[in-house]
Amino acid sequence: MKKKDFAIQNTSLSIPKIDLPLFFNLSLDLLCIADLKGNFLKVNPAFTLILGYTEKELLNQPYLEIIHPGDIDPTVNVLKDLAKGINTIYFENRYRKKSGEYCWLIWSAYIDKEKNLVYASAKEDTKRKEYQHQLEAAHKDITRWFQCSIVTLLSNLMFYWKLFFCFKK
Repeated sequence: MKKKDFAIQNTSLSIPKIDLPLFFNLSLDLLCIADLKGNFLKVNPAFTLILGYTEKELLNQPYLEIIHPGDIDPTVNVLKDLAKGINTIYFENRYRKKSGEYCWLIWSAYIDKEKNLVYASAKEDTKRKEYQHQLEAAHKDITRWFQCSIVTLLSNLMFYWKLFFCFKK
């Protein structure tokens, strides 16, 4: 088959009708449309599933109110960048769930400058953060143990070295 024939055959394939609302509603990632003032305008059901708030609760409060206090400044900086037209590929912050617990979210966001709307998606990252914290704690413990072991070994060597020369005299 010639390259030209292949191209002609591919053009006859039918493309299924895209159902964006279904895609939006069935996504397990958090998908939203927000304004630059810090308000959600539209959220998908994954927000309710992960954060525990109803859609109405999320749309009726500024999202900065449910962001961890330590993450507000970096989040505001990202909003400022978006206002300048700088899209965000990777940003993480913590959101307070309705239960009071915090969860880590990793965000990507795109600004539509004409409409001043932010289109964003997020994945929950809490488990990975917990594993990372445990790994770092284990690394510290192992390092501390290793350092203590070396100090003990060197102390014992010095003791036996002195003992050896004491009896040699």
